[in-house]
Amino acid sequence: MASQFLLLGNFVGLWILWKLAEAIYNAFLYPLRKFPGPFEARLSRWWLFRQETQGFSHLILEELHERKVVRIAPNELSIKAVDASAVIYGQGSKFRKAPYFYRAFETESSNLFTMTERSTSQGQEVDV
Repeated sequence: MASQFLLLGNFVGLWILWKLAEAIYNAFLYPLRKFPGPFEARLSRWWLFRQETQGFSHLILEELHERKVVRIAPNELSIKAVDASAVIYGQGSKFRKAPYFYRAFETESSNLFTMTERSTSQGQEVDV
């Protein structure tokens, strides 16, 4: 019985160590580290989750947007620049499409609306 608790303790300890290392990496080594934003948002998505569940995320984001780009999670930016939307979301953009946005269009087989990777849609031009 004691060995089971020891094993469980080891797993919990490793998980905590992993999350701590991940938070340090996100805060100080991640490529988005140069963008401004709340320090808590650099560590984990917990900051963003807390703002959204309290219902004040829109007010907080408005306060943060003294700059055009703000980091709101370890791997997420909030962009206020209107001219950037065409570059990011426009046709022929080099940015990867967000998969969660296109789930509404899912079918059994992939099509041009559900392909989120640019490389998979290359060369799929249709003669009309």
